[in-house]
Amino acid sequence: GPLPVWDVAILDEAHSAADVAREILGWKVTRATCDQIASALGGRDPVDGDLADDLKAESSSFFADLLDHARGDTYKARIRREGEVPSTGLPGLLEMASAVLLREAEGAEGPRRARLRKEAERGINAASRIRRARELKDPDRIAYCIEVDGERGRERAALCAKLIWPGDVLRPRLFAAAGRTCVMTSATLAVDESFDFLARELGCDVARELVVESPFDFAEQALLVVPRGGP
Repeated sequence: GPLPVWDVAILDEAHSAADVAREILGWKVTRATCDQIASALGGRDPVDGDLADDLKAESSSFFADLLDHARGDTYKARIRREGEVPSTGLPGLLEMASAVLLREAEGAEGPRRARLRKEAERGINAASRIRRARELKDPDRIAYCIEVDGERGRERAALCAKLIWPGDVLRPRLFAAAGRTCVMTSATLAVDESFDFLARELGCDVARELVVESPFDFAEQALLVVPRGGP
């Protein structure tokens, strides 16, 4: 993965480690993902312009429906029912595009061959992910959700999946790795002077723990001022 060979890993601001892990270990499918695959099909060196147009149109419709659903009254924070993701021909088109790109890659060379293969793999992954979210696969392990960003009137929706318990992946690779040490530190790691919540989320149940009082002298170095007549 992204880490080099290591003996000691120090996670500063480790209270955010679980959320960072969920982002990295999860996935996201966006309209830009599909448009990039379509561009590989119908760009300056077109492979199949008609299929590229069909893919863009289906992608636009799918993500518009996804945005409408995210704005609706029935959607609350995550996808909870099978079929909640719009029914669409997008996964089939993505798989068709991937097959066309792979065939084209066989006769290509160098960077173009690598690019075509990369976009084909991206298409296969995106199709699989849309189907998994629609069928609500592994709901005890994975939370599927719709993320919306952008200014009002120019909002974009993305289909996302995040691990509910990132510790399932982090424990064997980070905290239980033989001969290695992981240190976590932060001003806000403990909850009511207990590390139980963090340990459960991250999968580091066996650890030496230490709560250290702040060295800041509040009595001498802090002043609370309440103006008279204030709200």
